[in-house]
Amino acid sequence: MQGKIIALGLISGNDGNRYTYKLEDIQNLKSMQEKLLIGAEVDFTQENGEAKSIYITKNAAPSLESFNAMLSSSEIPDLRKKAIIAYICLYIPLINAITAFVALFLFIIINKSLATLSHSKTLFRNFLIPTIIMFVGFFIAVIVAGIGFGTNSQSLAAIGMIIAIVSFVGAIWFRYQYTKELAHITNQPYFMYAFYIEVIGVLTAFLGIGYLLVIGALILRILAWVRLSEIKKVEQI
Repeated sequence: MQGKIIALGLISGNDGNRYTYKLEDIQNLKSMQEKLLIGAEVDFTQENGEAKSIYITKNAAPSLESFNAMLSSSEIPDLRKKAIIAYICLYIPLINAITAFVALFLFIIINKSLATLSHSKTLFRNFLIPTIIMFVGFFIAVIVAGIGFGTNSQSLAAIGMIIAIVSFVGAIWFRYQYTKELAHITNQPYFMYAFYIEVIGVLTAFLGIGYLLVIGALILRILAWVRLSEIKKVEQI
């Protein structure tokens, strides 16, 4: 018999009757959250007014509720979706600067979930520190260097350059620590490969080939998220 889930624990059958169901009777639930089942089309058998052997044949149409559920979820498929959306937003900031903040917001959610699932006390910190260093360090560097060039002060311009270099090196160090732990807890070495390739790409950007390396690093990161199937706890590493 076919029908549609109209509320949690309730199916409306095509015969006009309504049937209760238990979550464990859904055979292909996988990691889907229960709140996302409302509106899904199902095939089932019925016993004494209760739906049994339920199979989801068509997922519910996307809605604001399903989007909010995806944002708050720590399930691997939802982490994967958020990561891919974040990378898309991160690499199109020229279209709209807001997308860069959307990407940062998604990465914060993702890394907080990963830190919780892996029981890591350092993952989220090592993700956040290089982001802050890059933003604050380069902001200060630009201001100092700008004042130096504006006043023809070579010493101020040099200080600005030094702040930029120190900020870059510090960010790279913490980014390395973050990526190394991320690769371990997800069992995805592609994250480390992407890190090395991206650093080389940034350092060789002036040669032209650097941009291709950065794109290659992005592809490797997306591939790592697509391949993600487990989250290890820190004590298991």
